[in-house]
Amino acid sequence: MKAKPFILLMLSLVLLLGLDHAKEVEEYIITFNDHIDEAVLENAHIEIIESFDLFPGVVVQTSRDQLDQLILHSSIHTVEPNIQLTSTSSSSKNWGIEHLNIPQSWDSGYSGKGVKIAVIDSGIATNHSALKVTGGVSMVNYTNSYNDDFGHGTHAAGIIASTASKAPGVAQGVQLYAVKTLDRNGMGRLNDTIRGIEWAVNNGMDIINLSLGTDESHTALRSAVDEAHERGVIIVAAAGNKHSNFDKPMPVQYPARYGSVIAVSALDKNNKIARFSATGAAIELTAPGVDIYSTYLNNGYTHMDGTSMSSPFVAGVIALYKEAYPNASNIEIRRLVRNNALDLGAQGRDELFGFGLVQPPIKKGSTDPTLHSFKDVSINSWAAEHISYLFERNIITGYDNNQYFKPLDNVRRGQAVAMIGRSSNWDGTQRSTKFPDVRQDYFASGYVLEAINRGVISGYSDGTFGPNNFMTRGQMVKIIGKAYNLEGDYENTFSDVSETTTGAEALPILVELGIVGGYPDGTFQPNKPISRMQFAVIMARLLNEELRL
Repeated sequence: MKAKPFILLMLSLVLLLGLDHAKEVEEYIITFNDHIDEAVLENAHIEIIESFDLFPGVVVQTSRDQLDQLILHSSIHTVEPNIQLTSTSSSSKNWGIEHLNIPQSWDSGYSGKGVKIAVIDSGIATNHSALKVTGGVSMVNYTNSYNDDFGHGTHAAGIIASTASKAPGVAQGVQLYAVKTLDRNGMGRLNDTIRGIEWAVNNGMDIINLSLGTDESHTALRSAVDEAHERGVIIVAAAGNKHSNFDKPMPVQYPARYGSVIAVSALDKNNKIARFSATGAAIELTAPGVDIYSTYLNNGYTHMDGTSMSSPFVAGVIALYKEAYPNASNIEIRRLVRNNALDLGAQGRDELFGFGLVQPPIKKGSTDPTLHSFKDVSINSWAAEHISYLFERNIITGYDNNQYFKPLDNVRRGQAVAMIGRSSNWDGTQRSTKFPDVRQDYFASGYVLEAINRGVISGYSDGTFGPNNFMTRGQMVKIIGKAYNLEGDYENTFSDVSETTTGAEALPILVELGIVGGYPDGTFQPNKPISRMQFAVIMARLLNEELRL
């Protein structure tokens, strides 16, 4: 195939188009706080083009001048441009099947039978002899057909489920669904991708594969993938590709960077990270992504590079796990895949390979996976569910290749900021700070900088940050209050808390919400160091109402 040089690393990348902020009419996505407030739009004479099911959001077509009158309305959460997406592709044998030991999984009887996978992409070539497409939908505005007219989706689908002996897919027994959101030029819109995710959820998909991304976070996109995850869907996404400056690190793009999504980096035949692959703390797994041979248009086959090739490898492997553990939840399957990954690079989770090279299930599973992944956290522990909740969302990590959590260790300032940053999807890219004790290579340097810039935490008078200093319970309440805007008027809640106590402004709200509690003697002990286990419980309650007191 002919490919422009810029099309060489096959991830669909979001291009943020320039906007005329005057009277030019453009499409926007409005996300509301609780429910779609149609009256607000009607009063502004703004017509709704479409609305979403997974979250309270709509697409409108209007001028920026009109939107400026609405943006501060109390019912509106965010207003974002309906960005365009573009797919770039590269021409560079499917060595990945042997590399991942997939034939051993086949020998164990796994094929992904009965598992539904949605490939949200440019469609799938429905007439390809090696692909059986069960169904699908088109979200683009020029055709109702989900047949692929670009090639990207067909290549990804082949990695998952091709039956061709020369280019076999990972899980040939799956039910493959084509969700067409990219057009014949590899272009698409954010709202079409969101509608594609909604279709996948509403039609009972088990797994979604997304090979597209953007450098910036979008509330509407995050809301869609988060809700899909909450409804039991496993979402896999490509981490992103560099197109230049290959020696300079590139952070993981969205939606892969969201905690509800499995971010996949790309490696080569030598288990070296691909020079084009995005990397960072959000990377969860790695898979082959260089010179991958798979299905293409016109009943053909071709080689391609990119994290877009890595993502469907992981989606296919997860389908094998779904067959092996049919009663396991999406969170439990995700944990199994992580735990069975082949650790590469630095011991434990790292920013290049995540938990490691994805590996398939080899033997039939006879028991359901356990709740927790740490040897020092009993499944009967009062904090086990909370720790597991955060671990599955990439908010906390363990020690010694995630064998141990060290629940009684005290939380340090740097660790606390990192956990809050991950839960809030801050940019955690490591970079320079003004603090001499927070170097660029410190794991949480990016989160420290974000926290400082957002006014969540401050340094000391001597110019240091003290990343290894222990956090107290009062300090914990204070930074959580600032990070999540939960501060209010002081109330006398505990006998040892006064108006001047650190965290006093946020404590009543956190108590009322069932996020924190005190001791039986009526004290809060604000100056007592907080343990990793206690901090994890509080963070989990903050993020999940079902875990609250």
